[in-house]
Amino acid sequence: MIREYYRKRGLSATAEMLGRTPATTCWRAKRLGVQIRKHWSPEEFEQLKNLWSMGLSINRIARDMSRSTSAVESQLKKSKLSPVPDGFEYLSTASIRSGFGPGGGNTLRRILRMRGYTIRVVISRARGKHWRRHFVDRFEVDDAVSWWTQTETLKSAATREGICAETLKRWLANIGALSKRQKSGKHWRIHEDDTRRAMKARAAAKQEMVTV
Repeated sequence: MIREYYRKRGLSATAEMLGRTPATTCWRAKRLGVQIRKHWSPEEFEQLKNLWSMGLSINRIARDMSRSTSAVESQLKKSKLSPVPDGFEYLSTASIRSGFGPGGGNTLRRILRMRGYTIRVVISRARGKHWRRHFVDRFEVDDAVSWWTQTETLKSAATREGICAETLKRWLANIGALSKRQKSGKHWRIHEDDTRRAMKARAAAKQEMVTV
């Protein structure tokens, strides 16, 4: 059935008729040696530009447009779109700009993930090899670094407040300031606002006990 309909109706129509995903249908067609080279319409090219400007990964764009990743990469190269969308920059560039230096990519990556931001991947080809490069949103980088500069280790915060680290950790957990990863991990940082909230909550609880 794929041999009969794939070339005539295209990937999306064939996948819908078979009740399969476009990716599964495309994979099966390749296994059967049935391939079509679908031309890009002006509307598809505009969609590609819009999706790329949003900072979506090539894999995500290929999935949304029912295209292969190689087709999307080829079209991006032909259209001469920037390897990195406007408003974004390579992770290595962001690391240098943020003051972490050329080798600070892993540190910046960790800070972005702590803040909940996404690190995107662009795949380029050179001499038959695939090179993965990561790019990030400039605004998100600035926000994450600004947030990180206001954090400190649990031990430092506890020492500053004159209490032990385990006590502060328990108070932070009581106000819901700890994630699952922070509850189980050893090397993590807390924001100074969370420390202040924990101390205020503890003081209020003590005052309530005295009043009662």
